[in-house]
Amino acid sequence: MKSDILEIMEWDSKFFGKKTARVAEEIILDKDNETKLLAEIKNEKFETIYYWQGSSLTENLKGLYRLGFELIDIEVILEKRLAKYEKNVDEHLIDLTKIKNSQTLKQLYMLAQKLSQKSRFWRDVKTRFRVEEMYRIWIKRFIGGTDKGWCYGLKINNKVISMAIFQDEGEEKVVLKLVAVEDDFRGRGWGRKMMDSSLVKLAADGIGEVAVVTQLSNIIAVKFYLGCGFELKSARYIFHWHRR
Repeated sequence: MKSDILEIMEWDSKFFGKKTARVAEEIILDKDNETKLLAEIKNEKFETIYYWQGSSLTENLKGLYRLGFELIDIEVILEKRLAKYEKNVDEHLIDLTKIKNSQTLKQLYMLAQKLSQKSRFWRDVKTRFRVEEMYRIWIKRFIGGTDKGWCYGLKINNKVISMAIFQDEGEEKVVLKLVAVEDDFRGRGWGRKMMDSSLVKLAADGIGEVAVVTQLSNIIAVKFYLGCGFELKSARYIFHWHRR
């Protein structure tokens, strides 16, 4: 049965073992849509619902809380044009899609483990139990070539100390999906070197725009992207609902 309000999330449903959907982009959960939403949840037996809403809309917040939605975070989207991106490529930059060493893959998993603790899924206690595994799967899909994109890292003394994974969105645009720097190398400019070098490579491959989605609660990441020349484009609330 096709839903008027909800879009089923097949991957999330399978991964978390709970039938999951998201509220369609064009839908606002106001009083007019509450009855429809509750009916679809009941009829389709959904257990988890994701909902994004522009941060300028606040009139319906009381109703969302009454329905059982929980504000998880505020998502921010930043963008950067690469029309003339002229920087030097750091000598330590490597293409992670070409790695075949299991030890290197383990290093990436360790970076992802801490990165996962900044995600909306970690902030939701109902999904936290599988977040680290989720990030390992994402890395494996990009490194293994299942998902189309670009993966770069900085390798020093045979150790990958940072990574940046970009997903191809078509039309000369990519989205930065994952970025991390090992704790011992933070605050020393390595993150900026990796970002600059990665963007040079992307520009050389014909990419004209990079977008990144992060959470406002991750202040360090937001400041990092702004420092790299990204511009804030939009912000919206992230709500999760779980069947009780």
